[in-house]
Amino acid sequence: MNRFFTALIALALAGCASTPDDRGLQGFATAQARNRQVALSGVMLVDTAQTVTIARSPECLHEANPLAAAVFGSSHPSPQRVLVTNALYIGGHWALGSWLDRRAEAPIDLTVDPLQDIARHNRWRTLRSIYQIATGIGQYKADQSSYQK
Repeated sequence: MNRFFTALIALALAGCASTPDDRGLQGFATAQARNRQVALSGVMLVDTAQTVTIARSPECLHEANPLAAAVFGSSHPSPQRVLVTNALYIGGHWALGSWLDRRAEAPIDLTVDPLQDIARHNRWRTLRSIYQIATGIGQYKADQSSYQK
């Protein structure tokens, strides 16, 4: 039952990252980017529940991901620390992802040279793609080393 509430709280906090220029996509310019973020948030919620399990079983399990252990301050973090840290991470990731998506899909600027505008759009789209790929790889690697007995 506690895992359900953990996931529910983290999901609610992730939704708080909507921006003032919300276009009905929770701050995203494209549904595709929003759907990727929703899927990734689901994976992050599962990871949060798994890390809370680690936190509740310090005699049997420990956080094997050195980066996560450094962020949590210990390889045996408290459940509260895990929930707060991961809620901030999910919310920050949502905000950054939606900002990059809006920048990549910004309207054409008629005040500059068309080639400059195309180059600007391409730079933002490339940065957004790199961000999405790096996030996927990072989450995969974190899941591979999430806990050990």
